[in-house]
Amino acid sequence: MRIGLGGSAALGWATDIGRVTTGLIELLRGVDVLGIESNYCPRMQLASSRPEFLKRRIMGGEGHLSNAQCAEAVRGIAPKRTVILLHLSRECNHPELARGAHSNPPPELLVAPVEGPSPWVTVAALPSSASSAKADDKA
Repeated sequence: MRIGLGGSAALGWATDIGRVTTGLIELLRGVDVLGIESNYCPRMQLASSRPEFLKRRIMGGEGHLSNAQCAEAVRGIAPKRTVILLHLSRECNHPELARGAHSNPPPELLVAPVEGPSPWVTVAALPSSASSAKADDKA
């Protein structure tokens, strides 16, 4: 989901999506703030006591994104400022694993707590000078 917030500011939100698609990348490309699930570590998922049918659903493209799939999506979306990793599995993930999947993280990478509220995140467009400087860096 892409939510325009007036002016050029935009929030991207992606949970329970199962897989990263070209459509998802195109829809969310360049949002200012991205909330995206980083639900599980495949090794932890496979080693868990969960029933096999549940493991297959979660990992089979109809359930959730793994940490690596999340990182792939973030690279393609290239949010301008902040990424919030959401919906981490209590049983099959850890914040350090979710964060560690991002080899070239965005300027601000937050991990939403499994329990309790997340910190406040302001959704606003980068000032035009910061946006043009960032564009120059990519050129």
